[in-house]
Amino acid sequence: MSGDKMVHETKNVSPLGEQLWTKIMQTNNIPLA
Repeated sequence: MSGDKMVHETKNVSPLGEQLWTKIMQTNNIPLA
């Protein structure tokens, strides 16, 4: 599963899931671009 796919699936779960994903990305210092 690609990163983009994972982001898309996570955002489909709920706004909370999107916030959690963003926080994880920020913690891991990985750009969402």
